[in-house]
Amino acid sequence: MTRLSRIAAFLASPATADSCTSCHHFDRAPDRIEDAMPGLSALASAQASTFDGNGLCRFHDRIINGRGRCPAFVDQPSSNAALRLA
Repeated sequence: MTRLSRIAAFLASPATADSCTSCHHFDRAPDRIEDAMPGLSALASAQASTFDGNGLCRFHDRIINGRGRCPAFVDQPSSNAALRLA
């Protein structure tokens, strides 16, 4: 498998239950992403389809795709998961 095909397979794969999308630090709310990145709404919107599955890592202060996982992962209670991913 070539490097490019591995990258394509990774990007096509869904996020797992223990990936960034289920981390306490991961925030997908478009308004909070736009607040954290002034000027983003001038270029596009955090509600655009290009942000699908992406979010803001509050720990690293970066926009990430949510498929990975780092040592700072903190599982969030399921009651908060729906609110943070909405």
